Amino acid sequence: MTATELVRHLARWLVVAALAALAQGCAVGQKVNYGDAALFSLKVAAGDVAVGVQDRRPYVASRDKGPDFVGLSRGGFGNPFDVTTASGKPLADEMASVISQSLGQRGARVTIVHLPILDTQEEARQRLMRAGAPRGLHITIAEWKSDSYAGTGLIYDLLAIGYGAQGRKVGEHRVAGEDDLGGSMGIQSAKGMLPAEMAKKLERLLNDPRLDAALR
Repeated sequence: MTATELVRHLARWLVVAALAALAQGCAVGQKVNYGDAALFSLKVAAGDVAVGVQDRRPYVASRDKGPDFVGLSRGGFGNPFDVTTASGKPLADEMASVISQSLGQRGARVTIVHLPILDTQEEARQRLMRAGAPRGLHITIAEWKSDSYAGTGLIYDLLAIGYGAQGRKVGEHRVAGEDDLGGSMGIQSAKGMLPAEMAKKLERLLNDPRLDAALR
């Protein structure tokens, strides 16, 4: 390699390193405002209902990640950095708020019930019933994690269980999948897409005939 070629090689390497460092800096400390999630449309909702959202993601239960963790943003070399909620609130709280407001649009009177991460399904049911509403809705977050690099992917697994009078289980529905959301600016474009995706997933989850009895 001649001296001229060596200089050109070093110059290209420095450009690549600078771009990677810039990308890494942009990946650090990113947040998503799930409070901006659009209110979604429900086919059925009326009366009083107690709503609890329980975060059962394994890495949150083990405390490897905090309850405000929502995904990863990757730097120039693909190295991951945590993405959290913009509010600093747990993801479960953000989701409960969106559900409550959307049910309220349809005339439901909602009581939000806090469900600790280690509660069993039976313990969660009892907490919902103690809220005094004739119906209960238990949402479990088994997975919710975005991963942004050039584009963004989303892994999700949500379960809704509906309870009627005397805490009788009346139905359940689950939505789960791995979606390629696209985008060409990594976490920057994901910030606009992810709140809307939450609304879409919750709409699919709750607009199921098996949950009608819990929402009427």
